Amino acid sequence: INVISILAHETFSGLAAYGASKAALEHMTRSMAAEWAPSGVRVNALAPGWFSNQAMQPYLEKGLAPVLHQRIPMRRTGSADDLLGAMILLASDASTYMTGCTLHIDGGYGVRM
Repeated sequence: INVISILAHETFSGLAAYGASKAALEHMTRSMAAEWAPSGVRVNALAPGWFSNQAMQPYLEKGLAPVLHQRIPMRRTGSADDLLGAMILLASDASTYMTGCTLHIDGGYGVRM
């Protein structure tokens, strides 16, 4: 299970290198999935959206939180617990026919209009 980011698909000022590295990791996920599937190895990715974590804390404290909450349909940033269900799915036999997939855990951020 690779952890990428929604920024693999969206630009954000000042984070070009970060977004490019996450896009590359998503491509690597698909490539590895194709290469390793014949051996029974599944490779998938999680793409977290905006999460309250140590790296984001300075930005959230400077006023980004209300802006994000307006853009996220679920009206909140994610927490580490929000990733658990998806990780359990991808690590378990419940996803035996899934490989090369990316699950977006973003509170609906990617589908907003």
